[in-house]
Formats: sequence, structure tokens, C-alpha cells
Amino acid sequence: MPSRVVVSTADVAQGDSFSYFREKVAGYFDGLELVEPKTKSLDARFEAIEVGDIQICRITGSEHAVRRSTSALRSLPGDKISVNYCDGGDYFLDDVLGSGSVRYGALRVIDNAHEFELRLPREKRVVLHCFQVPRMAFGDGVSFRTINSILSDSRFGSLMSDQYRVLVKALRLGNLAAVHAVANATRAMLLSLGEITDRDDRERDAPNVGIASLKSYVLSRLTESDLNVEAVARAFHCSERTVQNRFAAEGETFSSWLLSQRLARAEELLLAPTYALRSVEWIGFSCGFVATPHFHRAFKERFGTTPRAFRERGCRSGQSVDEFIQAPLS
Repeated sequence: MPSRVVVSTADVAQGDSFSYFREKVAGYFDGLELVEPKTKSLDARFEAIEVGDIQICRITGSEHAVRRSTSALRSLPGDKISVNYCDGGDYFLDDVLGSGSVRYGALRVIDNAHEFELRLPREKRVVLHCFQVPRMAFGDGVSFRTINSILSDSRFGSLMSDQYRVLVKALRLGNLAAVHAVANATRAMLLSLGEITDRDDRERDAPNVGIASLKSYVLSRLTESDLNVEAVARAFHCSERTVQNRFAAEGETFSSWLLSQRLARAEELLLAPTYALRSVEWIGFSCGFVATPHFHRAFKERFGTTPRAFRERGCRSGQSVDEFIQAPLS
């Protein structure tokens, strides 16, 4: 049966909660530094379950921050790969694979062989699940950037998300036998990403699909709300994985790049006198956002203000739009 450890600050004095929590969980996060919150207190719960070489950690709380620094890497090189899944809200992550908000329910790879910083939201209590396996389990020559791209934007990634939700349900039930079974199945699926081959990748024209052509095609169709990696792959007669790999080679994922371009287009239109009489909702729809709440949320996360307030101020928020390319609206 898997072993289980639970640490909670519920019965600890507020002034001692952070130091208590840091001391108790230190052994499970070798080489990681917990950052003391501004409130100087911590309302948190930590749970760790080990199943063979798998370590599953759950942190429940808000305003947590953890980082892995250069000095920590020198003293204790990372030998684990973690795939995170967050319940209840988005969180911030800055690492070698990218920087920004990781959406609620999305899978995200963290390579402990590199520096990173992770912050849970201040305004809400969430549950962060960390599924860790040894790096050596993946074998040699594996691109974790590509694995992350597949997890974030592919059918197999959706399947993995479903599998993680099953694991989360087993953890909530507290059924260790179920956790053991689901964890091993999750591990097998995750490791298979290191060996995945796609027959479509061997298509004769796949090597001729360049990132510039892909981006040009997407930019010319930003108004299409159903534009996705499957549609792009179909247009170029290649596999979805080919498209994902082209973006991964640039240090990007298709979905995050597409969102950034939609937001750049929205920024442009909000400030353009030509569209001054157009509603914020119309602009969001014209940039491919099918739902107004999604447009408002994504815009505020990127620029720190709502589209309406941004337009009223009539100024940019300092975000770079160097890569923005104007495409005609239909």
C-alpha cells in the first residue's frame, strides 16, 4: 500500500504557521524554497502519497509561493519531473518552458533540473496536485518542452487531463488502494509521451511546414472562433503533432501563442479611432473570443485591467506588441 503523510497549519498559532509548514514539508521538496507570504501567516494543508517511484503531493491554500534557484540547483541537482494540475483556480508559473498564468485544470510540466517560481493566487483557496516521477524513468533524449506542448494542446493531452481528474477523485475519497491503481496507470500514460510516434509525422510534406507559414495562416484567421490546432493541421495536410512541434521548437505552445495574438489584436482595436464606436463585446468577438467573460478574464490577466478601462484610459499597459501583424477583419 502507498505511504501517506499529512501536514496542516489548522492547529498552529498564526505567527508560527509558516515556519512550521516549511519545516514539515521540506523533505518532500528537496532543493525548493517556500517563500514567506506577506501576511506572515499560512493557512495550508499538505498531503504526500508515495506509490513506488511516484510521489503525489497536494497543497491546499492560497498565496503560496515556491521557487528553485540557481544556488539550489548547484547544491542539489533536480532529478524529478513534475506534472501539475490545479483545482479551483489559475496559478502563476515562471520557468524554462514559459512564464504566465496556468489555467485552472490544465496540465503543466515542471522540470526540476531548471530554475522556476510558482505562485498560488492570493484571492482564492486552491488545490495544487503535483505528480512527480524520476527523470530517468523517461529514458534519454526526451524533450519535456514537447511533452508539455502535447499535454496542453492535443487529444492525448485531453485524455491525460481526464486521467488526472480520476486520480484527483481517488485522492478526495481517501481510498489508497484506488490511488495506487490510478497512479500507476497515470505514470504509464505519462511515460508513453516519451515514446509517442505519430504516423502523420512521416508524411512527405511535413518537413516543409514552417513556423512562419503556420503563424501567417493563423494571423489571417484570428476572427475565426473555432480556429484550433486541428484546423491548422488540416489546412496544411499534416498532423496536429507536427504543428505542436513547430511551435515547441520556438519555445511556445500553439494555444498560448494564439491567445497572445488575439489579445494583441484586441489591444490594437481598443485603441484604434476607427473602432471607437464599436462595443467591447464586438471587439472581443472580432478577435475570435466566442464568450465575452473569457475575453474579459484573459485581457485582465494579460494587461492588468479590463478592456473597457483600458480603452477609457487610452494608453498602453507596457505589453509588447512587436509581433502583432495586422490582418483584415471579415
